[in-house]
Amino acid sequence: TLKAAIDNADYVLPDGAGVVMASKILGSPLAGRAAGFDVAKELLALLSKGEKRLFLLGAKPGIGQKAAEKIAGQYPGVVIAGIQHGYFNEDSEVLDGIKAARPDVLFVALGSPRQELFMQRNRKELNAVMLGIGGSLDVFAGEVKRAPDFFIRHNLEWLYRLSKQPSRFFRMMKLPAYILRAFAWRITGRTGK
Repeated sequence: TLKAAIDNADYVLPDGAGVVMASKILGSPLAGRAAGFDVAKELLALLSKGEKRLFLLGAKPGIGQKAAEKIAGQYPGVVIAGIQHGYFNEDSEVLDGIKAARPDVLFVALGSPRQELFMQRNRKELNAVMLGIGGSLDVFAGEVKRAPDFFIRHNLEWLYRLSKQPSRFFRMMKLPAYILRAFAWRITGRTGK
């Protein structure tokens, strides 16, 4: 389950305004949001210093190649060990290729919850640091623009994305429901576990 994947992860990042808001409502405020894209950029800067190997998993066919080219240009020390689009049905279809590439880091851009479940299932088999980055390969590739700084600073990146992709409306409606659930947990004394 997604809960098990999160509970067993080595690190869990608050990559969403809803998580930060709910932490405040529940009385355990987080320092702030740690967007997967920002964490990925920081990790790339570190990787480029040591010529470490990076594997890109996910997104539509062709996006990984574009992202790899941009990453190689911005972080010349990073070795792109391999690329695999996210259109596969079984993990076994991609595991041999990832293992053969021997990545130090694996960016998993399969969207949630698929990426978290993939990392949970394969964490022992793949000897790599895995980071779930959602749609960030599209941003690295230059196919999608990230929200302007104003929206990021004010935890409104979701609103910018909704304005660019109105088809996300029903998916975005989960945020108010999540916040209402946090209020209910606070009122009833539940921890949400």
